Amino acid sequence: MGIKISAPGLDQAVAGTELLRAQSNNQKDIDVCVEEIENNMYDLLDKYVDKNSDGVCVQASTLGSLEALLEFLKDMKIPVVNVAIGPVHKANV
Repeated sequence: MGIKISAPGLDQAVAGTELLRAQSNNQKDIDVCVEEIENNMYDLLDKYVDKNSDGVCVQASTLGSLEALLEFLKDMKIPVVNVAIGPVHKANV
């Protein structure tokens, strides 16, 4: 399901990541949510990215499209050495 969220302070939000709710407004609960999201990102990198070999750099607009592309490249046995999320600019190529 797709939703659009508008709020202050979302400059560092990544499109396509999970939406978690802290149980309260205290920093400990917020840190638990941040850690869970970071762990999910590290799991994604561990599963698809091998920085010790030659391969391609992959960039997509959202986390979901990035993961789908990474799964396709894995099936095609194309190694990936770097990933990014966001619009592709001429400087990226």
